[in-house]
Amino acid sequence: MARGKRARGWAWPRPCRACGLIFTPARIDGLTCSSRCRQRRHRGDDLAYLTAGGLTAKEQRKHRKWHDEVTVGIRAYKVEMAAMMKQRDLNRQRRQERRAIETVGRAALEKLRASGDYETIVGSIGEHKARKIAKVIEEGLKARHQTKSKEQKPAG
Repeated sequence: MARGKRARGWAWPRPCRACGLIFTPARIDGLTCSSRCRQRRHRGDDLAYLTAGGLTAKEQRKHRKWHDEVTVGIRAYKVEMAAMMKQRDLNRQRRQERRAIETVGRAALEKLRASGDYETIVGSIGEHKARKIAKVIEEGLKARHQTKSKEQKPAG
């Protein structure tokens, strides 16, 4: 069925788990056709239409199999979406890291990574804050270098 020809939503038609009516859900993970059926399912009437209706054993198996396929499809979709969101987060982190590298420079960034403050600074960096952060990092590195050089000088 073409995407434009569906009545509403973007999920495929499926049977309601409470009443068995075939409907097209507004959301991809919709299982019931209405709030009434959603409440019935919540109260324990999940797939009750299979035993209450006049369905043969073969038709019941067919409907159960259809419901199982829908459930598997929803799980697969959610796993796919989680993987996509994880990839987006990685891309966002890479962009932030590139911005930090451009601003601070690779050498200072490696020193920052070794100091342990890397995640907090890179996560909060923005275009307008980058120069200020770079300046603070450079001042901190200079101060650390001066402190170390004073400690290494022999006492006179």
